[in-house]
Amino acid sequence: MNEPPLEPQGPSPEPPSTPVSQNFTHTAVAARVPEKMLRGVFCSGTLILQTQDEFLLDFISTMTQPHQLVARVVMNARTLMQFVPALQANLVKFEQQFGPLRTAGRPPAAESPPPAPPATPPGVTVVSTSESVAPSEAEEGIKPSPPAGPSFHDFYDQLKIPDELLGGAFANAVIIRHTPHEFCFEFIANFFPRSVVTSRIFMAAGRVPSFYDTLRSSMQKYQNRPRER
Repeated sequence: MNEPPLEPQGPSPEPPSTPVSQNFTHTAVAARVPEKMLRGVFCSGTLILQTQDEFLLDFISTMTQPHQLVARVVMNARTLMQFVPALQANLVKFEQQFGPLRTAGRPPAAESPPPAPPATPPGVTVVSTSESVAPSEAEEGIKPSPPAGPSFHDFYDQLKIPDELLGGAFANAVIIRHTPHEFCFEFIANFFPRSVVTSRIFMAAGRVPSFYDTLRSSMQKYQNRPRER
């Protein structure tokens, strides 16, 4: 069977001869989900590294040895400062619907942040590469205390990081969903012509308050850092 002849489509449009700038708006709810992101990944631990301008969220699977990096998300400070209160609001809604997630002695999600951030809970680690180094205890005549634990360099030396995750995935928007048992975080890149999901992360509901504490602590460190002149 002969195929019908192709209809002429006319000449291709010429690219503009001068730079073009135009504002656009779109909604993250309509973000496209690539096939490789449909199933998402499950994480049981999180490390947050903070630089001068970005936050690196490393989602870890700690179910087997060695621990493995399952997703890496890069976001700017503005996005993180929107993400933290949005996660707080979702925790409040979750607890109103399904009951408290917090353990005894920890503040509910609706309360304002305390002056000092809470201790880092198990399964979640805060790492900041922009922290200033205080004078050593030896210089001040104080007996040095033993190290608190392995440094993040030691941890990353033992962490399995697939090559395809080394560069991370950028996100400037986040959609948060939850069931009675899990939270789903869809990290989205809002770019023209359409938003796209760059990472889909699942986390057990019981771990989310710790994740929130870690994000809030990292945000506070960023806000309190010395400003460059």
